[in-house]
Amino acid sequence: MDYKTISDTIQEIERFYIKSDPDGCDRKIEALSTARHIISRHKKAVISIDVQIRHHKDEAKHSNKHDADLIECAIHSLEYIKSLMTEPDESITCKWRQVLKPISDEAYETGCGNTHYFLDEGPYENRYVFCPYCGKKIEE
Repeated sequence: MDYKTISDTIQEIERFYIKSDPDGCDRKIEALSTARHIISRHKKAVISIDVQIRHHKDEAKHSNKHDADLIECAIHSLEYIKSLMTEPDESITCKWRQVLKPISDEAYETGCGNTHYFLDEGPYENRYVFCPYCGKKIEE
């Protein structure tokens, strides 16, 4: 995957964070900005991202619940970016398909092997862009 595609993905994640939580997205965007800078030096990028992930995990241990949740989102974003750099192109998305379950009509099986339930509608209507289980972009 080339730098432009990864950079575009980072921008898309940033826009999603700003739209979904405008007051609490600073840490997430900071992590993504760090990732963009790291990716520009692709040679050592995977190692550098691993260091950032470890740093954020250590930071989350000493944070309150709200900050720990934001840091966890940043970690998932970094892991997703790392996967873009290390996995083949065909595994960039997580395919979701609606299934009928006795409990809910709004059940979806994910490409990563999980089942996700919505109270109403589906992933698009609930503003899900990325799979909460594997971090990849959702494809219906």
